[in-house]
Amino acid sequence: MADPAILWHGPTIDVTLNGAVRRGQTIRHDGTNYVAADADDGEAEFIALGQGLSGAIIGATQQAEIEDLDAPFTAGGELFTSAATAGALATSAPATGSLQVIGHAVSTSKAMINIRKGEWEQTVLAFSPRANDGQALGTGSLMWSDLFLASGAVINFNNG
Repeated sequence: MADPAILWHGPTIDVTLNGAVRRGQTIRHDGTNYVAADADDGEAEFIALGQGLSGAIIGATQQAEIEDLDAPFTAGGELFTSAATAGALATSAPATGSLQVIGHAVSTSKAMINIRKGEWEQTVLAFSPRANDGQALGTGSLMWSDLFLASGAVINFNNG
């Protein structure tokens, strides 16, 4: 199995590894250094642009276009941090752990990765805060102008 090719990437930073990492894997900080990320241990923070073992310093980015000829991508589908294989991309949402959309497949072998950490979660089904009661929609000075709801829509307060 070959490592994915990095066709394009955004700004980079240097990171120190705390375990084996391959080019194209998602990585996260483990409190000491960077390791291959999986959904059960927290959100991915970067895509590795190089490879190495503990102590190695490699480049990393949050935005990249990758080509992985071994990948079973579905064109147009969302990509997630895998819960099954550390560092891997998954085409289906993990059943446990972090539901983090990190990119979209543009073909069966190419993907655009845009890792964003923050307070909002966007999936095919919802746009929501990352934590209960965690974010406002607008502010006292920056308000939304209109709200359009479907017929039969319900607005719930306090889950209900």
